[in-house]
Amino acid sequence: MIDDNSTRQCDREHAEWAVGPGYIELRHLYLVEIWQVSKNSFEPVICYKGDV
Repeated sequence: MIDDNSTRQCDREHAEWAVGPGYIELRHLYLVEIWQVSKNSFEPVICYKGDV
């Protein structure tokens, strides 16, 4: 997801969610939980920690 969207322009109102080098990178994201939302569907809960 990060590689696919790293060259995509981000709206100014959502600039804090830009991904790629110098912005949010994979090393900033942590899997905290996985919730089962239906019989065959799961939802990750991801935490962001900047400047690691």
